[in-house]
Amino acid sequence: MRTPEDALFGAVKSDRSCGDCTACCVFTRIDTPELTKPAGIACAHCTGSGCAIYDSRPPVCRTFECGYKRIPGMPVEARPDKSGVLLTAERESPAATVFENIYYMVATDRDPVLMDSVEANNILAFLCGGPLPVYVYWNGFKTLVHPAGSLAEAIVEAAPGPAEQWLRAYAPYARAIWGPRANLPPGF
Repeated sequence: MRTPEDALFGAVKSDRSCGDCTACCVFTRIDTPELTKPAGIACAHCTGSGCAIYDSRPPVCRTFECGYKRIPGMPVEARPDKSGVLLTAERESPAATVFENIYYMVATDRDPVLMDSVEANNILAFLCGGPLPVYVYWNGFKTLVHPAGSLAEAIVEAAPGPAEQWLRAYAPYARAIWGPRANLPPGF
């Protein structure tokens, strides 16, 4: 089955390694017969520089590769343990809104308002310039950051309430762009 990461990022780059990074051991949700852990909590098998059960880790851990290992041109400073952010592609099934079928997730252990690394800000700016929704995951909550605020509201609402005039005019166009993303076939 093709994963969202495969579709959006492509194959893992051979020149990228995890090194001592264990961000995926914290931010990924694991719900398998072998292991269960919520997102945002360090796995019990994480040693701080690797996995204590690496050779027998669950399939979800074996196949997970973050955006850093897949996106060409990302500098070494963008590695999650250096930048403070873990980039993944996610999907909800069923999607609660048009923004949850396929989206970028930027998980961080830092308050998003205080994310101070240049790399973290560059990653967010790059993603927010693209066509897919972007969420930031922090402290157990995910927050939509692209599209933001009243634009997101205008896209979701058929008749935006107190939205600015340009949003009322833009909303049908935006819904035509974002709407189909809520109906992607399973297994995309």
